[in-house]
Amino acid sequence: MLVEVALVLPILLLLMTFIADIGVILYREQALTQGLTSASRALSVGRVGADEGCTTPVPEDVVGDAAARQHAARAAVCAIEARIGLGPETLVGVIDNDEDEIAPTIIVCAQTKIGSASGFFDLILPERWYAERMEVQLEYLEQPLADYFEPIGGAATSWSYCV
Repeated sequence: MLVEVALVLPILLLLMTFIADIGVILYREQALTQGLTSASRALSVGRVGADEGCTTPVPEDVVGDAAARQHAARAAVCAIEARIGLGPETLVGVIDNDEDEIAPTIIVCAQTKIGSASGFFDLILPERWYAERMEVQLEYLEQPLADYFEPIGGAATSWSYCV
């Protein structure tokens, strides 16, 4: 009896850990997708940023209308991150696609790192970036946005999928 437990228990624990790692990966992918969808819908009707309570500084060399657009974009990015809720490893970018004056759209992109949470399965589930892109038609936007992407800083990905 004890021999069987000693043989089966490590395999069972590894299997349970693998299932938990897959669950964490699927949760992060779903949270990014759902958060980006929710934030994009709120942004399309002008409701993002007002209720999130986050502010980000605008560089001092940006003044006037450009500063207002930059501030609106940074506030939107901050609010989108808060709605996604995956922490500081989530990066967000916003593009004001105002080429179509009849139906202006905005493109919102987000990416986050996913991989093995336990570290046991790094060979099978290597750490990688998961990215989503969403384009929504604007119903109302109080202040036009400047194109803004959070700096990636040494990550193994880029914003090329978003543009």
